[in-house]
Amino acid sequence: MLIEGKKIELYEENFRLFCNEREIPVQVRTLGEMRDVLADKCFAKKAEMKRNMYYMYRGVAQEGSLRYDITAIPPGKLGYEFAKTSGHYHPVAKGDLSFCEVYGVLSGNAHYLLQKKEKGEIKEVALVKAKAGEVVIVPPNFGHVTINPCGKLLVMANIVEKNFESDYSEYKKMKGAAYFEKTDGKLVENEKYVKVPKIGIFDADSFGERFEAYGKLKGKNLLEIMKNEGKLVEFLLEPNLLK
Repeated sequence: MLIEGKKIELYEENFRLFCNEREIPVQVRTLGEMRDVLADKCFAKKAEMKRNMYYMYRGVAQEGSLRYDITAIPPGKLGYEFAKTSGHYHPVAKGDLSFCEVYGVLSGNAHYLLQKKEKGEIKEVALVKAKAGEVVIVPPNFGHVTINPCGKLLVMANIVEKNFESDYSEYKKMKGAAYFEKTDGKLVENEKYVKVPKIGIFDADSFGERFEAYGKLKGKNLLEIMKNEGKLVEFLLEPNLLK
């Protein structure tokens, strides 16, 4: 698979990724590491804990204070859920705002399950459905899980502040996100949360229209944006600039 032109190659048979012929180290998330965030606890007890769930390639490219990553999520089911990521929040950038992130779907389809936390409470939950060629902005103070709801490999890119380190602890503590998306399409609340708002369902455009920056990013190559049009994503370093 060629990604972002001919500069980046991902070999699906062994999940090795190369950028300009340089192999990028991979971080693999196993099922055992995700046991705590699965909705189907019976499945979690019986499943093969060494099974590889998804592949993360950090620092595929870098420009100034930004880095470009790639994540690959093979299709599959986790009991009555689709394959997904563990879920994480972002570190604080400045004041009371956490860092933003921009995702671009390179192949397959993605469901981004976002949740905004303020003063210990979940204030908003959104499921954003995106397909290949579309981008999704993760705003300040939102945690998120990525779900692969289809029967083929999901590959996505992201750009973020270069020293960014995700915080998985809250999702592990709460046994997952505020909602679980089941393979039958139903969205069920996570009983570990005391109170959660009604979930909003969006496509990439309807969620993105709340941000002025989205219109400037839509349809563009994230790698080229990072290298040549950094001003379009200044909000990744200064989240108060996201409007």
